[in-house]
Amino acid sequence: MKKGYIVATAVFLAAVLVVSVGALWLFFGRLPIPEPEKGNTKNEAITIYDAQGNVLITTNTGVDIYDTEYWAYLEIVLAEMTQIIQQQEQCDTAQARNKLFTQAYQIHTAFDKTAFEALQKVESRWGKNLNTAGAITDLNGNLLAVRCTDTKDKQVNYALERRSPYSSFKALSVYTPAVEQGVANWSTMYVDSPYKQIKDDAGKLEDWPANATGIFSQKKMTVYDALRFSTNTIAVKCLKDVGVTRSVEFLQERLGIPLTQEEYVIEKYGEEEVIGNIALGYLEVGITPVEMAGYYQMFANGGSYIPPKTVQTVNLKDSSVWYTRKEEPKQVISSATADTMNKLLQGVVAAGGTGAMAQCSGVDVAGKTGTGDNYADNWFVGVTPGYSLALWHGQHDTNQAEEMFAAVIENLYSKLPNANRKFVTHHNLYQIAYCVHSGKAFSSECTLIDVGYFASKDTLPVCETCKKGEVVK
Repeated sequence: MKKGYIVATAVFLAAVLVVSVGALWLFFGRLPIPEPEKGNTKNEAITIYDAQGNVLITTNTGVDIYDTEYWAYLEIVLAEMTQIIQQQEQCDTAQARNKLFTQAYQIHTAFDKTAFEALQKVESRWGKNLNTAGAITDLNGNLLAVRCTDTKDKQVNYALERRSPYSSFKALSVYTPAVEQGVANWSTMYVDSPYKQIKDDAGKLEDWPANATGIFSQKKMTVYDALRFSTNTIAVKCLKDVGVTRSVEFLQERLGIPLTQEEYVIEKYGEEEVIGNIALGYLEVGITPVEMAGYYQMFANGGSYIPPKTVQTVNLKDSSVWYTRKEEPKQVISSATADTMNKLLQGVVAAGGTGAMAQCSGVDVAGKTGTGDNYADNWFVGVTPGYSLALWHGQHDTNQAEEMFAAVIENLYSKLPNANRKFVTHHNLYQIAYCVHSGKAFSSECTLIDVGYFASKDTLPVCETCKKGEVVK
């Protein structure tokens, strides 16, 4: 990180100190549960239901949600309800919190006990030794279940903690906009070599960025393989072609990802200051597991996105409908891009990919690993034909998140014998044979051929490399 970035960070963090309580919840993922006002005779219990109409809890204060195993999910429900009251009653956050227990609200949510129990199995296996969090949505923005390690006094909801997503961000920040804008496709090739040199803490020049393998192959690699092996050098080079500013605009405008700090640094010091942050997922504010599960929906539903929400309808004491969620899905990328990314992310999970341990027997999976420095943060975010799931765990000596993912999905689908297990195609992709040496459509002179998926059969020009005898052995 250069000096300019440090100064910009200080400016940004100073600004954060003056944001409102409502905005603080957006940054830090917690909203204090209101205590009933003393002498408030209007205080009435609210009842929260799951998607099948079963009661999850009836509470007068909200504090007792922490006595239930569903507390991480219920905390989100109460936070959402506070925001809904703000919108419906045109009041501020504090007023909305005080109104929460005055109308005997009957809150119907998307909570799915089968999904929760699948997450619970993972928690019982890994949660004793690791801090963990998991969030499952369907492909329509319904937050079905959340589970995290029970921290002391339930002070931390890891599913709402903002953390850098690391390489799981590459699918969002690099390759999706690259495919969407026609900058790159399945067989676009980059050389696995350093992007540039930077000074280390001692002032010595070193190659950057480093790959997880610790080496640079110095060979051409396709986008498919770069994503499959999570090659950092190529992610940075591809983002350079996309344009860091264009990527940030895509992430903020289409998905609502908070990148105010990175945007500020670009304006003040230029794109080079944050190219690694955006390409490799080192974010100043970070992203929550709930949000990551939401973003990845688009890779399985044809390119649409709805922010994950718990509350579906709210009735008053007399059973009249007071609120109904009416949010429509937003088409954020084309169906061709969504299906292409789905195929690329299936490669990550295939044998030899960084996410191979996320493979599930009989269920299609597409996803991406993300591993922080010294395994301080570990992610796997992926989709199946019906679900989007983000899993995170804390400090360990390896990334266990992909195994956790497989355990959740296999447990979940074992309870759903009639669920669709194969991805639906939203766009007619073309399988095209290409030359391994050039990434272009093969010619009669090409000797090594592979096959990829492309939005158009006219995407690839014919290989000239082999024809001219320019192949490097």
